Amino acid sequence: MCHSSLTLNFDVNKYNCSYIIGPNGSGKSALFAALNIGLGGAGRSNERGKRINDYIKENENYSLIRIHISNEGPNSIPDYGDIIIVERRITHKISTVTIKTRLNEGKEEIVGKRRELDLILQQFNIDLENPLSWLSQDRARQFLQSMKPQRLYELYKKSSEMDGAEDLFRNIDTLFDELTRVVKSMDKEKTAKEAKYQQMKARFDAVNQLSNKKEAIQRLYWYQLWAPVRDGKNKEIGDINKQQKNFEEQLGAASSRFREHNENLNELKRKARELNFDHHDLVDKVKRKQWNIDLYERQLQKANRELRDLVGSSGHDPETEKNKLKEKLTQIAAQMEAAELEQKSYTNELASIKVEYENLKKEFKENTDQHSLLERRRTRIIEEKTLFEQSKADKLAIFGKDVPRLLELIDTNINSFKKRPIGPIGNYIKLKDKKWANPIEFYKVRAESVLLFEKDDVARNAMYPKPPKNASKAITLACSEVNPQRGSRPYQFFRDHSNFQARVLDNHFMASNLNDFNQQLEQSLEQLRQQSEKVEESKRSFQTLEFKLNNLRQKKTQTEARLNGLNERKYEIEEELNKLEDEGLSEDKITNLRSSIRESEDERNALQVKLTELEQSLAEKTEKMNEAESKIEASTKRADHLKNDYKQIEVFFNLK
Repeated sequence: MCHSSLTLNFDVNKYNCSYIIGPNGSGKSALFAALNIGLGGAGRSNERGKRINDYIKENENYSLIRIHISNEGPNSIPDYGDIIIVERRITHKISTVTIKTRLNEGKEEIVGKRRELDLILQQFNIDLENPLSWLSQDRARQFLQSMKPQRLYELYKKSSEMDGAEDLFRNIDTLFDELTRVVKSMDKEKTAKEAKYQQMKARFDAVNQLSNKKEAIQRLYWYQLWAPVRDGKNKEIGDINKQQKNFEEQLGAASSRFREHNENLNELKRKARELNFDHHDLVDKVKRKQWNIDLYERQLQKANRELRDLVGSSGHDPETEKNKLKEKLTQIAAQMEAAELEQKSYTNELASIKVEYENLKKEFKENTDQHSLLERRRTRIIEEKTLFEQSKADKLAIFGKDVPRLLELIDTNINSFKKRPIGPIGNYIKLKDKKWANPIEFYKVRAESVLLFEKDDVARNAMYPKPPKNASKAITLACSEVNPQRGSRPYQFFRDHSNFQARVLDNHFMASNLNDFNQQLEQSLEQLRQQSEKVEESKRSFQTLEFKLNNLRQKKTQTEARLNGLNERKYEIEEELNKLEDEGLSEDKITNLRSSIRESEDERNALQVKLTELEQSLAEKTEKMNEAESKIEASTKRADHLKNDYKQIEVFFNLK
């Protein structure tokens, strides 16, 4: 573009309207395009290039657009500062979007990427595709050339989305009344179930105490029976313990492989869903472009017919043709009325289903995320159970499974050291304040260079912009991590989402018993099973509603196409009636028709080029989607194989 380096300040505190004036070629359209592209617009939407890299100045490697958005007033976004900075960097290969916010000290902090930009535009009601929000020169020119009441009203309905607003409000009122009735009914059931629960709990506690005493008696009988042969079995028990450790290691490795593969499989499924949505969007765009091309073809055919009629002979009966055309208009009006009623029915049903579709989509995502969380919790309980069993056998095993063996090697080779090594370090740490157990154990390596803070905000202010000289990082009570800026490494803040709990420095872990871990594991497995059923049920409901939604969209598109065809036919007949009213040939009219034909042909060719590009993109998306489905199928088979291996090891371990 024509600007090498330009800063433009729209003083929104003084003015609410800005004009940019200048001669042709001075860069007015470049500024207009910069605002659009900087806010995430596509290159083909700005009439100065087909691709995004066409907007890089000649002989330059990149283009940088930086837009400051005021975040004040009742419509501000509370998660950002007073200024939101949208920065888009365009190279010849890729383009990136970075969202920053300006803090009180004047420093800038990266807070998001492209996904957050869509939320910001939605909050500030900036729609780059809506002509009421963003009107380019070519779009305005097309709008003025076809300024008819019907087209204006269609544009108003599309821009304001008022068709579905009233139906949506009625639907919300109905759902609210229904939910109110359900809540009242559930309150009554809740009271009855709570009373029943207390009775069952009391009975369960009594039975549980009786079962515990029976188990204790049986265990004492068992000890009494096998006490004489206990000494002879010590050697066998040692061998079994070694085999048990070996199986525990194999079980842990299999669990890690299965968990890692399951996470990769979930990521592949998420990408496949995104590709599927993009594929549907491209299919809709291809259909719209094809419909526009067909529209231009019909307009060209009509214009050519009019041109032939104007330059040809006029030997016909005008009155007879007028009567025939009026009769056709009456028939078309009846067909259009029926099609409009059908279209309105589809629109209402589609608006109702979209709300349910979005709710099911959200529910499916929440169930999937909860399933992954429960899977990670189950794995953590297994690891803690294994560590607890090892620690009961050897207290030093809590510091790692290889620590006891390492200490044996040190004792064996003690003469090789000038001074006996001290370790493990955690065995020599005594806390004055137990509240610091989690952060100290969370980051025990290089502990002398780590600062401890109670609150996240205090830690962030201390580490930026001038951190202490020898501090490598800061850890808070919540196990959040703050890294200062050192050399090329930027300032970073990471919040801990793993809910870390200390084991070595906190006495609660060793105060537990094996039954607690078994009970937690059983509860986790039951919750995981229930959540899996919820995920499958949500998936089936989501797929069923998605199929119904696509079917309704297809029917609505077909109805719109039929209605547009009737509308075009009506327009053609009206034009023929107007033509019959003309008394003679006009040279100016012939010239205008020929000019209109040339313009329509140019626009049709341009649409054909865009259609070819969209079809190419659609083919690429289809190929990627097929590839993703193949990967998911292979990954699912691999997951089943890993799951079988895990179950075999677990069964063999239980037998041992």
